Amino acid sequence: MLGVIEGDALSFVCATDSCRPAAWIQWYIGEKNVTEQAQPQTPQQDSDKFNSSSRLVYIGNDEDHNKTIYCEAVNIEGREKVKSKETSIYIQIPLTIVTITPAGINNSAKVVVGDKRTFSCSTGLSRPAAWIQWYIGGENVTNQAQPYVPIRNGDKFISSSRMMYTGKDGDHNNNIYCEAVNIEERDKVKSIAITLYIELPPTALTITPLADNNIVSIMKGETETLNCTTNSCRPAARIHWYIGTLNRTTHAQQQTQQLDGDKFVSSSRIVYQGKDADHNKTIYCEAVTVEGKYKVKSRKLFIYIFIRILKRHYFIVKLRIEKHNGY
Repeated sequence: MLGVIEGDALSFVCATDSCRPAAWIQWYIGEKNVTEQAQPQTPQQDSDKFNSSSRLVYIGNDEDHNKTIYCEAVNIEGREKVKSKETSIYIQIPLTIVTITPAGINNSAKVVVGDKRTFSCSTGLSRPAAWIQWYIGGENVTNQAQPYVPIRNGDKFISSSRMMYTGKDGDHNNNIYCEAVNIEERDKVKSIAITLYIELPPTALTITPLADNNIVSIMKGETETLNCTTNSCRPAARIHWYIGTLNRTTHAQQQTQQLDGDKFVSSSRIVYQGKDADHNKTIYCEAVTVEGKYKVKSRKLFIYIFIRILKRHYFIVKLRIEKHNGY
C-alpha cells in the first residue's frame, strides 16, 4: 500500500527488461487506462535489444482511494501483456478543521476555582484519523484528557477528544486550545484559543468596627458607621446590607473595589441611625458574585437601642399633679 496525499504529486516509473523490439507500456489506475497522463516513453538501446521505460506523475485524487496502480507492457503484437505488480493507493486527506467547544462569549470561558468544566475537541473529515493534543498556557496537558476516539464516516474519520478541566487560580487568563494532525510532517491544525477566566468566590466578609459580644449599642436617633469588606476574590463582589430580614442596601454608600493583583477587594459603608423598631434585630452584610451563585455572610451584630428619659417631661407631669392637689 502506498500513501499519497490528496493533491500532491508522486512519480511512478515502469521499466521493462531487455527485449526486441522495444515494448510499449500502458498505465492503469483501477480498470482505467491512464497512459495519456504519462510522459512519452523512452526506449534505450541495450546492444541489439531495448529497455523501455515510462514515467507517470500521479496527482493524489480521493476518487482513487484503495484502487491499484500498475503498468503493462508488450513488444510483439498478439502476445500476452506482461503486467507489473499492483500497488494499492491509499489517498491521505489532510486535516483542515479543528473545533473546540464550548467557545463561550468572545472566546472566553468562566470556571469557578475547584469546579470542573468539560471541553471537547473534534476534527473535520480526514484520512487517516487524526491524533489530538491539548494545551493550557502553552503546556501540553494531553495526559489529562480522555483518549481520543476516531469515528468512521464513510471511508474517512472524525477524531474527537474530551478534557475534564478543574479550575485553578494559576490558569487565570491562560488559553486552552487543542491541536491535531493526521499526516506526519504536516503542519498541525490548531483550534481557536479560549481564555480561561477563573472565578474566585468571596470566602470571608468582615464587618467593622468590632463590637463586644456582637452587640451594637446605639442611642435612638444617633448614628453608627459600619464597614463591610470582602477578602480578595474574582470578579468583584456585590455587597448587600440587612437589618432583620429587610435588605437595606439602598441606604448604604456606593460600593468601592480595589485591585489586589488580578483580584478585587470590595467594600461598602452604611451609616445606621438608631430606631426603636430595630431594637434586638440583627444587622449584617452579605457578598455575592456577579452571577449571584456564591454568597458569604458577615457575623451578625445585634442592635441594642438606648432611649433617653427626658427630664422636661418629668417636670411637666409633676406640675400637673401639684395643681390637681390644690397647691
